Amino acid sequence: MKNSKSISSYLLVSPYLLHIFVFVLFPVGFSLFLSFHEWNIISPMKYVGVSNYQKLLQDQYFLKSLRNTLVFLGIHIPLQISIALGLAVILNQKLWFRAFFRGAFFMPVVVSGVVVTILWQQLYGYEMGSINLLLMKMGFEKVGWLTDPQWAMPSIAIMATWKNVGLYVILFLVGLQSVPKSLYEASELEGATRGNSSGTSRCR
Repeated sequence: MKNSKSISSYLLVSPYLLHIFVFVLFPVGFSLFLSFHEWNIISPMKYVGVSNYQKLLQDQYFLKSLRNTLVFLGIHIPLQISIALGLAVILNQKLWFRAFFRGAFFMPVVVSGVVVTILWQQLYGYEMGSINLLLMKMGFEKVGWLTDPQWAMPSIAIMATWKNVGLYVILFLVGLQSVPKSLYEASELEGATRGNSSGTSRCR
């Protein structure tokens, strides 16, 4: 009986394991194998050691793309985590229309990337973008949000944060709601205070 349950368990997870092997483990392993070879699919594969990595580290475009990625992550990750945590703390309180705000913050996550791109192009447009039109009305000059090297990466990082922050809000909310009520009560007895210690007002 125990063996039959074990077999049925493996059968149930086998599609997922097959997916992981075919679409994750095999491509990653084969890519790593190819990185040590020279191969154009037609001619036989030739082992070249680490020469591909040496060429890569000497490629100015690769180094530039690596630097741009680090700049993007340096802006996007702290911004996303801080905003998501702040919103989660607020949404964990007793608020009017709390469910509406939760859904509103999560909506960008499920919106198509094409729709998000079109929307933010309308905001970032140089000539007729909403942000530049507002800046001009306030007496400032237009900004090339997507064309100026100084502003392009921060602009994209802000767009990515808006697109994904709702997911992290939900994750932080789950963490906040899993804190036992007894911990809040114990902290109050110890003299801890905060704006609304009714964090025990956890919403389910």
